[in-house]
Amino acid sequence: MFRFAAKLLMSNALKLEEGKINIYNIPVILNPADYSVSLIHNLIDDFGYSKAHDLIYKNAKKGTEEYSKELRRNTRSAGRELAKLYTEIVTLAGYGKASITKFSMEEKKVITRFDNSPVAMRYVHMYGASKFPVDIITAGLYAGSFNVLFNQPNEAIETHCIAQGDPYCEFIYANPKKIAKIKSELWAKWETDLK
Repeated sequence: MFRFAAKLLMSNALKLEEGKINIYNIPVILNPADYSVSLIHNLIDDFGYSKAHDLIYKNAKKGTEEYSKELRRNTRSAGRELAKLYTEIVTLAGYGKASITKFSMEEKKVITRFDNSPVAMRYVHMYGASKFPVDIITAGLYAGSFNVLFNQPNEAIETHCIAQGDPYCEFIYANPKKIAKIKSELWAKWETDLK
């Protein structure tokens, strides 16, 4: 992460000004993990997991698609290089140590892993273990960014989550039918908790 941050600073791709942070000439903001955790938890409490998940995910995905189009344009990156850039930026932004465990241009499928998601860990600290994955914003980030990379409207889902007691968080990005099948199978396990 520090090597990537140093590379950004040396190439003038990371600009820190009074009240403003830009990465590749795109404004970014830093938020405490507790902000995201509280937002996610309270939306789940107010609307139930399914509705809250869809609302958070859809908006994270949409916002990230716009960001990713600008990032691709500003860096002229593509393919695996752009995917690696996504994981470096997400890691630098503090979402956890991200790595790509599977990347297929042909299948338009990506599996990413986070070994230390602050959102999942803070969720456990603040509210206790969760019955369902809580890195909903991160799933939306990956869906939006990989949709730009592959130029195709696919979806992403978190399949493992530290907040549920898993040793890491894992996200699968694939075609909507595949994700719907995975989602159906996973959510069936939590059926009573999702209502």
